[in-house]
Formats: sequence, structure tokens, C-alpha cells
Amino acid sequence: MQLSCVCGTLLAVLQMKGEAEAFAIEAKAKAEAEQMEKKANAWKEYQDAAVVDMILDVLPKVCIISVLFYEILWRTSLW
Repeated sequence: MQLSCVCGTLLAVLQMKGEAEAFAIEAKAKAEAEQMEKKANAWKEYQDAAVVDMILDVLPKVCIISVLFYEILWRTSLW
């Protein structure tokens, strides 16, 4: 009868250990998923900012070229 009690206790301990490990794995997976989502959002914001920065960098150059092109057309009467 004592062997049955020991086996039952051992089985309960192993079951609790397995449940604790499963809980830890689930918690880690959720934390990693949340971290990945935050990184993805940060990269999206960085990409958006990079596009705006590029547009703001190129826009004055486009305006200068447009003015020069207009002056050429106006002086040659091609317009």
C-alpha cells in the first residue's frame, strides 16, 4: 500500500512539474510575441519617418530643377 502512495505522489509531482513547465513556456512565448509586435511597430514607424525624411530632402532639389527648367523654357520660348 505504501508503494501505491509513493507512486501516486510521484505522479502528482511529475504532473505539477509538467504543468509548471508548460506555463513557463506559454509565458515566454507570449512575451516574445509581444516583443516581436513592438519591434514590428517600431520598424514601421522608422520606415514612415525615413520616407518623410527622404521626401523633405529631395523636395527642395525638385523645386530648384523645376524653376531652372521653367526658366529654360521661358527663355527659349518653348513654353
